[in-house]
Amino acid sequence: MLNVLIVDRSTATDIASSTKSSRPFDPAYAKRTLVECARTLTHERTLDMQARIEDGKLIIEVELEGPPFRPSASGKTLIIASSHGNQPTQETVDGQAIRIGLNAYIYPPRS
Repeated sequence: MLNVLIVDRSTATDIASSTKSSRPFDPAYAKRTLVECARTLTHERTLDMQARIEDGKLIIEVELEGPPFRPSASGKTLIIASSHGNQPTQETVDGQAIRIGLNAYIYPPRS
């Protein structure tokens, strides 16, 4: 279920100021944020990432996102593979789990 709250500009400005945001209300930013939230909710983000240490090297294997490859939040690149944020792995160094933040991307072909 997706719950959406639609507010007018003055209400959004009040909300932004009450949340200690130093950013003035920007409709373009709000639209980008809503679009990214919708992408997050509609894109199945199953993570199949494996990491292992062999011969003093960290080896990372991650599933490709496509094809087709989806655009990044800004639309400037196409996401090839991603860990979708910093993810803990089974591997450890000094007793601590190694966390990996991985983004692999390409620039889309020019039209």
